[in-house]
Amino acid sequence: MNLKTGNNSTALLSLSLFALLLAFPAFVTAQNHNQAHGYTGHAPVSAQPIAANPYMSPQPVLAHRPVGHQQVSPARPQPQLTISSPIQRPAPSLISQIRLRAEQISKTGLRYIFGATSPRQGGLDCSGAMMYLLSDLGFYNIPRTSYHQCNWLEANRTLTRSQSIPAKVGENGFVPGCLIFWGGTYESQHEVTHVMLYLGQGSDGRHYMFGARGSKERGVNGSGVDIFELPSGYNQKLVGYGHLPAQA
Repeated sequence: MNLKTGNNSTALLSLSLFALLLAFPAFVTAQNHNQAHGYTGHAPVSAQPIAANPYMSPQPVLAHRPVGHQQVSPARPQPQLTISSPIQRPAPSLISQIRLRAEQISKTGLRYIFGATSPRQGGLDCSGAMMYLLSDLGFYNIPRTSYHQCNWLEANRTLTRSQSIPAKVGENGFVPGCLIFWGGTYESQHEVTHVMLYLGQGSDGRHYMFGARGSKERGVNGSGVDIFELPSGYNQKLVGYGHLPAQA
């Protein structure tokens, strides 16, 4: 009995070893396959939903429809749009900012210095004063010289050529915020030689402008770069005026 029992145990052990030997190659093959494809085990399950990729959103699938054979008459030509009105005038908020900035600059005691574009030079010339004031308000594309500033308004269709300044504010497009241009203030080959900025009518009924004028002229604060009265007689050698183009 013991001998038979031992023989049976030996036989069972042999069968178990044989089954393991048969399964081992398949196990090794599965492990090699998983490792080759980056799989190293089950990853922990996250409770967080997977966020949708915004630039991979699926496009709607359009159902296929047969194309019918029908004649289509050619479209009628559309009329071309033309702009007949000038660009919108400066907003009241911009005018308030211009006046406030002009008052601030006029109290700094800057002199008129021909060719100067920065207060670090001790002063400004007329077109430099326009650049200095307006660049602080978002106008970064202002040309350097008075004649180029005049061309800038003309290119934007806001320039009104005139030999006289209107008597009333708002008449013929003359509004606060307009640049005013003169010629012949010094010898030059250009039509325009001087520019100022119209601020509007004061509480005293007089008209005022901001800019830089020669040493013989003094503004309300006694400076060369200051606020000046715009008298009716200042029409001499006037080229025109125009409001600022829309900010880009």
